[in-house]
Amino acid sequence: LGHSGAPVTITEYGDIDCALCAFVHNGVVPQVIARYVRSGRATLELRPVVESRLSNALALAAYAAGEQGRGWDFIQLAYRRSEKLAYRGSELDTGAPAESSQVMARTLGLNLARWRADLQRGQWPIDIKAAQDVAHLAGFATYPVFLVRRADPSHGTVPAPYIVLGAP
Repeated sequence: LGHSGAPVTITEYGDIDCALCAFVHNGVVPQVIARYVRSGRATLELRPVVESRLSNALALAAYAAGEQGRGWDFIQLAYRRSEKLAYRGSELDTGAPAESSQVMARTLGLNLARWRADLQRGQWPIDIKAAQDVAHLAGFATYPVFLVRRADPSHGTVPAPYIVLGAP
């Protein structure tokens, strides 16, 4: 989300089905978007870390929604759902994961035939595994974690050191 030439990249590592991730995302990210992303000072990206069948289905669905320019909207909707269910004390993994994702895709007005076809792309599981590998190698103990990096002007897009923001 944001302008690709922004000098700062904020990367969120989170589980779209995690109530704590949803609470932090819904409470913090709108302010980050308003202050930094909309002004062109930063881009924001989510690297999904999956902890359940449903979170995997939601991550795949978000990637597929992105093919129609609605990936970020899907993520926002999924996080709102997770937070709402957590407040009600509901079990998050209700129903089939595909059903939950499809309901959200329909809510966003996606072309469902195209969205279903995009779900089958082989790249999405590779991207999800890469995010999980980074999180594991970096030793992230809990989610969400936000990495903030600034482009190094002497090396073009090579990132400068990270600032890590996350729960203890």
